[in-house]
Order: sequence, then C-alpha cells, then structure tokens
Amino acid sequence: ISENRFVNAIFDDVLGDHGSTFDVLPASRYAESGEKINFWQLAQRASVQYDEIVCGYVYMTKAGHDVAPVVLNPRDKVTPRYWGKFCVVVLRDSAQRTTFTEKEALRWKIHVV
Repeated sequence: ISENRFVNAIFDDVLGDHGSTFDVLPASRYAESGEKINFWQLAQRASVQYDEIVCGYVYMTKAGHDVAPVVLNPRDKVTPRYWGKFCVVVLRDSAQRTTFTEKEALRWKIHVV
C-alpha cells in the first residue's frame, strides 16, 4: 500500500488480518455515570487504562433505537460533556475484542457477528 517502509509497517498493523480493529463501545467503559469530562480526557483514559485509541463517538438518541451520525476526530476535544448516552469508536488490538450479549448489542445498536 505504501512505498514508505515506516508507513507500511503502520498499515500492516492496522489493516492486517491479525492487527487492530475498530470497535464501538459504550463510553461508560471510560467515564463514570454522571461524570463530566471532555473528549481528550476520555481518550487519555482509554489509552492509559486499556491501551486503546478513541477515534470518535456517536450519540444514542432518546428513543435508544436510532443513532446520530458518527463523529470521527472531533474538532472540539475540550468541551466537557456527560458521556452516558454515547458510544465511542475505538481502535484496539484485535485480541481485545469484547463479546456482547444480544441484549447489550441491541441496547447499543451493535451488530454481533
């Protein structure tokens, strides 16, 4: 994919069959209920506690069965917010995949494969 060997090594890790995966996880994994923190703080927690990279988020609508558009690499990373109704898009090692129950998958609109 890349002529540059350093960039190619990154692509191999991210796009390879045993490399990293993108997962959508509840933001509650990184923020306590009722806690107000910004995106940067949330991303720092994911990095330090789980060795994961938070790439974006999606807001769960009040009805809980629909989602708003996914926000990747948000411009505003410093405004604090409550993360209770959010899911985050996370890049992590494929060995860390989370297994969701069908009930959890329905709650977060995650397609279980």
